[in-house]
Amino acid sequence: MLLVVAIGMGIGTGKPDALAFALVADMISPRSLSGGRIRDGRRTRMTLGPLEYLVIGFDGNRFDGSIAREVEKVIDKGIIRLVDVVFVTRDADGAAVVVELSNTDDPRFASFAPLLAEMKALFTPEDLEDIADSLPLGTSGLVLLFEHRWAEDLKGAIAEAGGFLVTRAVVAPEVLAEVSAELEAADAAASA
Repeated sequence: MLLVVAIGMGIGTGKPDALAFALVADMISPRSLSGGRIRDGRRTRMTLGPLEYLVIGFDGNRFDGSIAREVEKVIDKGIIRLVDVVFVTRDADGAAVVVELSNTDDPRFASFAPLLAEMKALFTPEDLEDIADSLPLGTSGLVLLFEHRWAEDLKGAIAEAGGFLVTRAVVAPEVLAEVSAELEAADAAASA
């Protein structure tokens, strides 16, 4: 059984999407983005687009790595870039084990190896402790921190226009299912 434990939560805050457009570079750049890029002969500060993480939960420890194929598809299309990937297991007594996928030869994680080239390892021990605490007892979670590459140019355009992000939220799966059912019913009624 697949459980989605958390989605779109701000790292270390437990609040939705604390790492929004304008805040991302300032919050993480001292630790992860030294140097910057060279553009037109000048060094510029590298920034990240909006970041989001999700935790995909599994009963017990039944992770087989097959999700990597779908993650690779969205990476290849330039939609996202993986920034950090970890695996967290919480046993029936609540003890947690965190595995950094870049530091393991475990065959369950081998399918992620080609996707880890640009990893920045931004999760802190406190972030991972919070994530582990959010997992139900006896489950494991694949934790993906990713950058929304599709929004990079939009982020720049907003800043150049003097705009700023006011809010951003993820629509709950339950609401999305309800809206989809309503749309299907409306389409069926219109074609009847």
